[in-house]
Amino acid sequence: MLEFLPFAYHLYHQGLAEQWLDKINHSDSSICLILNPTQAGAGLCTEYPHRGLICRLFGYSARTNKYGKKELVTCQIIKTEQTEAYEQAVLKIETGTEVPVMNQFYMQLHAIDFELTQTFYPINEAIRRAIETVLQYYAYREIIR
Repeated sequence: MLEFLPFAYHLYHQGLAEQWLDKINHSDSSICLILNPTQAGAGLCTEYPHRGLICRLFGYSARTNKYGKKELVTCQIIKTEQTEAYEQAVLKIETGTEVPVMNQFYMQLHAIDFELTQTFYPINEAIRRAIETVLQYYAYREIIR
């Protein structure tokens, strides 16, 4: 949830936080609501500059499997539609090319705020909780003034 606070903060300052919260609360989709597969340009994310860490690392990082080997974090679409590039990346990782490891970045988030990184949520739930956190923060600030 912590990784989506910058997006929630952006929404709040654009006056869109309540609109997005309503959108998330009325959606039963498990697919990220920020994602727009028909969009051209930088990624498929409608909020590319404010995307979460999971999105920033996807396709460009590895995870460590139960045998201690690094594996590229990607999806079936990339594996099948970009097979040659995928296989080249896998080979480079296997032969020792340095690649960011996802859990190391999540440990850094954990060091920033232990409580906000305790639980992993599905992406839309994480965004919802981040928006609620930002709205609560500013709601209390408005009362005090």
